[in-house]
Amino acid sequence: MKKSLLSFVLALLPIVASADPVKIGDLWYNLIPKSGVAEVAPDPNLGYTGDITIPSSVPYNGINYTVTKIEDNAFDNSQITSVTIRNGVVSIGYSAFSHCNNLTSVVIPQSMTSIGNMAFMDCMGLTSVHITDLAAWCAISFADMDANPLYNAHHLYVNGNIVQNLVIPNGVTTIGDWAFNSCSDLSSVIIPSGVTIIGNYAFSNCANLSSVTIGDDVVSIGMYAFSSTSLASVTFGSSVATIGTGAFWGCSGLNSVVFPSSLTTIDSNAFDGCCGLSTLEIPNSVSNINSGAFDGCSGLASVTIGSGVNYIGNYAFKNCTQLADVYCKATQLRTALTSDGMYTSLYTEPDAFTDSYQQDITLYVPAASITAYQAIEPWKYFKGPLALTGGTTKCAKPTISYTNGTIDFTCSTAGVEFVSSVTSEDVKNYSTASITLTQKFTISVYATKAGMDNSDTATMDIIITGNGQAIVVGDMDGNGTLDAVDIVKLVDKIMGR
Repeated sequence: MKKSLLSFVLALLPIVASADPVKIGDLWYNLIPKSGVAEVAPDPNLGYTGDITIPSSVPYNGINYTVTKIEDNAFDNSQITSVTIRNGVVSIGYSAFSHCNNLTSVVIPQSMTSIGNMAFMDCMGLTSVHITDLAAWCAISFADMDANPLYNAHHLYVNGNIVQNLVIPNGVTTIGDWAFNSCSDLSSVIIPSGVTIIGNYAFSNCANLSSVTIGDDVVSIGMYAFSSTSLASVTFGSSVATIGTGAFWGCSGLNSVVFPSSLTTIDSNAFDGCCGLSTLEIPNSVSNINSGAFDGCSGLASVTIGSGVNYIGNYAFKNCTQLADVYCKATQLRTALTSDGMYTSLYTEPDAFTDSYQQDITLYVPAASITAYQAIEPWKYFKGPLALTGGTTKCAKPTISYTNGTIDFTCSTAGVEFVSSVTSEDVKNYSTASITLTQKFTISVYATKAGMDNSDTATMDIIITGNGQAIVVGDMDGNGTLDAVDIVKLVDKIMGR
């Protein structure tokens, strides 16, 4: 029995892995015979030198092993000068190429999916990274700053061509953390529809990046995603909801931003140090302006804060030394940082405008709320407050039109933003045994603009008939609007004519 058990255990040993690394060609490998996998291992003798090519497969004792991984510390502190990784290798381990001071060039294959912590740390001679597929590069999981060879190399080549005007390929949904960090050749980036997430530090430290267009499907911009770049302009897509911590930190050349009406959160230090900004219009959709969001925006002269903002954090507008006018549309204020259910009132940290010379800033607020602002920090330290109407007029009431499933809004006041909602009588909870659907939709919209009062609210009801046709209630001639012709036709109908 003992002999049989020993034989069984010995038989299992090669299934797990080769007991010691074996040298095949110029490299050492740990072999896993059961799965036919080889992993590049450290040189147990003097270490690697010169130009290195890591193959897709290696033969050993009649078995062709697939090379899938470069192990932790495999080339750490070695004297290699270049490394070419063939397609098939999927991961690079912890500190695999760290301290390779003579390393100048790296070729990363399309198959690569993850690169571990500090994989290329202190590779100070590295000057170029070569890839064949941008989509695959966007999908790599870089564990940290030193995992991406670009942090040292700065120059990215795709099929031999240096990347300057980057267009993210169709099919990409996420640009991973650190993906293009420190790529100093980049001058412009276009992020198409389909991409939903821009990862943390994705374009940070791209020193020459001056223009970014963000597609309509992007929902989240990660932490420090575009920090320390040369951006002069940013075009946001229509779906951006969150601008992450430090996303545009230190972009001193940024001179204008237009926020989309989808935006809900401007996170901490998002635009810290953007001293080129002169005006800001924060839309009504935004609920949170977090700590330090616009700290150090020393060129800022005018800020409009939308009616939906319910929190302005510590130092949110600190060191905005040129700020002259603040238009705050919030109608209700609260004095404590507590939940009030639907968050319909604004709480502003007392130090939100520290070192911005509040006593010299003119505050404009809704006329009915002037007394409330005069009684609460930090607003009571501002000049005024004056009524938002302040010599201007209310925005004109919008008009609504409906054509073939599309609702359009127009307003005679130029430059307004429309805030709309669509509700249905059918969308509610029921407790009855049967439900009769009305198929009735109510559209409401008002217009808003900095320095002006919001318009009156316009509404329209639309009923979907049994044959799928849409009828605008009161629109007797079916042209999508209510007019004199409708009145005549309605009277004729009532009179039976």
